Amino acid sequence: MINLKITYDSTSEHALLEFLYCTGCRVGEVHRLDVEDINWENCSAIVHGKGSKQRKVYFTTECKVWSKRYLESRKDSRALTLMQPPATQVLVNRQDQSCR
Repeated sequence: MINLKITYDSTSEHALLEFLYCTGCRVGEVHRLDVEDINWENCSAIVHGKGSKQRKVYFTTECKVWSKRYLESRKDSRALTLMQPPATQVLVNRQDQSCR
């Protein structure tokens, strides 16, 4: 993991890999993650897995910092800001469009 941290090119890569590593989530689970599924206070998230099953995962404070930094850096109109309620997909592509 240390070697991966050295090669991060962007905030989004850092946030994604940190989340995958510390939660053990599958890429598909993170792909379907919405900001409203995240509980920032207790560093947990509800992920939707195979067969429409939901499970709760926990992440580290470092992951929380990188995830918030990534969400605040997004340029799409639905990006999370301190003034808007969190209701958007976490992952977007390079054009700030939904990956779904």
